[in-house]
Amino acid sequence: MTSQPQNQNSAPLRVVPPTTDTPQEQPAPPVPPTPDPASETPSPKPEQKSTRHRWLWVGTAAVTLGAAGFIPLPNHVSGDATLKTLPGQRQTIHMSRPGRVQLRVNPHDQVRPGDVLLSVESEDLADRLAEVERSLQEENASLEVAQQRRVQSQQRLRTAEDELHQAQRRLDAHLDDMQAIQLGIGIPQTRRFQEERGGVEAEEERDRYEIERLQGEVRELEGRQGAIARELSFWSAQRQHHQQKRNEFQPYIDDRTLQASHPIVRDHEEKVVNAEDRILQLNGEQEQNQARLQQVQSQIQGQQASLNRRGHQANVTREQEQQVGWDFNQKRMDLQEERDRRLAARDTAHNELETATIQVQNHQEAIAARQAQLEDLRKRDAECTKTATISGIVLNQNLDQRDGAFMQAGQEVLQIANLSYLEVTAQIAQADYHLVDLGQVVEFRMRNQPRDITYPSRIETIRPLTDRRESGIEDVFEVTFRIDNPQNLRLPDDKGYVHIRTENRNFYQQMRHEFGKLIDLGYYFPWLADEDS
Repeated sequence: MTSQPQNQNSAPLRVVPPTTDTPQEQPAPPVPPTPDPASETPSPKPEQKSTRHRWLWVGTAAVTLGAAGFIPLPNHVSGDATLKTLPGQRQTIHMSRPGRVQLRVNPHDQVRPGDVLLSVESEDLADRLAEVERSLQEENASLEVAQQRRVQSQQRLRTAEDELHQAQRRLDAHLDDMQAIQLGIGIPQTRRFQEERGGVEAEEERDRYEIERLQGEVRELEGRQGAIARELSFWSAQRQHHQQKRNEFQPYIDDRTLQASHPIVRDHEEKVVNAEDRILQLNGEQEQNQARLQQVQSQIQGQQASLNRRGHQANVTREQEQQVGWDFNQKRMDLQEERDRRLAARDTAHNELETATIQVQNHQEAIAARQAQLEDLRKRDAECTKTATISGIVLNQNLDQRDGAFMQAGQEVLQIANLSYLEVTAQIAQADYHLVDLGQVVEFRMRNQPRDITYPSRIETIRPLTDRRESGIEDVFEVTFRIDNPQNLRLPDDKGYVHIRTENRNFYQQMRHEFGKLIDLGYYFPWLADEDS
């Protein structure tokens, strides 16, 4: 049994159009062949159409993607960042001296300036403080006693001065009585001597008045002589000065550089002449005054001789009255002796007052010294009480281990920081340096944190060309800015990253820039470096 071969290579039937040379004949209707599924092949027209459509879509997509690559897109520069406190917004408390710590705050407590953070108990300081306070109390008590003594001495001094004044008044009154007896006022036995001495004393009084008048004239003449001498000295100096100035111009006048009639030369010559005229006037007045002075002094000598004669006459009458006044002299001596005793008592009271005053001053100086010591100790004791100088929160953990513990000087106890604002220091690759500028928008983010929690700000400072020479780390530069931290969610030394919003760049620029970080394209393709710049 033979199988009929299938014509798999037979071409499909085609319709041939009629030609002009062949007459058209009506063909007989074809007999449809029996379809054979194994011998049927698909038609090539739908396959070719779908292929063309597919390539058309591919080309369209490629052109669209290529055009989309030139559309400017938002661009960001990123880098690692670290948080730290702002300058002056962190306070570290160290032990100023050894002692036992008594904490007044707990971890994460909110504090304000002036709040007490801790106190340090020092037994030596407390003992010294108590000793100085006790010594100060003793000095105050001694000062009070010394002040009482001074008050008593002042009272005794006032009493002694009053008694001295009374004794002096009694003595003065008795001396007045003795003088009245000597003058014969109201005493008959001395009246004759008073009359004689009264006439003599009247003459003496006139002589004294005349002497005083003449002495006053002498003083006026001597004062005038002194004034004339000073004026002569002044005009002599003026004459010498202007003469010297005139002589300085003489060489210029001799060589005819300067005329003798020049105003400056004439001025000096006139001043020399004026000075000489004034000197002549003063010399004449001085001679007249000297003559008058000698005349007045001669008159004074005459009046003095007359006064001496009348004094001798008065002494004669006075000797006659001395016997009458002997009893008064004896009483005067008694009063003087009493006055001297009161004076000695006054001096003793004065010395006691000086001694008491010195004791008060010594105690006051001692009190001042104790107060200075006490102030110093209290200042040192105040240093043992540490207070906050800023607003912030307590950063330390496990403070209960330090509460009540003995710590050495210089050891750190705790730290507080103001976390309302924090400073961010970000490290950006040097390849992105030309994309970053002051005032650009920047965001700080924390890893593994919801993306809706961001900390926006603007760049405040740029520190370029920071050389990070650590192994495996590229050169970077630093940017800093501050962020708000109202809920104190972030702490100093937290790590994160930043996004810096730069100018828009298309997809190809971004890809070339990122690829340039891996390979320096500008080294191999200089025109690319020119485009980036």
